[in-house]
Amino acid sequence: MVARLPPLLEEAAASGQPYQWVLILGGINDVGCGRTGADVFGGLQQLYQLCKDHGASVHVQSSQGKQ
Repeated sequence: MVARLPPLLEEAAASGQPYQWVLILGGINDVGCGRTGADVFGGLQQLYQLCKDHGASVHVQSSQGKQ
């Protein structure tokens, strides 16, 4: 996710229509692929900062894992 977001934000800004909101639905697949919680959290923090730097508000959502 971290590699894919910057080009999208840059393209939107260059078009004169920057994103006002970014919805981030992340983390569950990363954990399912064996990434540690610390790695996932670090990646999410990077995404949040990219959005903030772009001037967008962020809505974060995740799914509850199996109980």
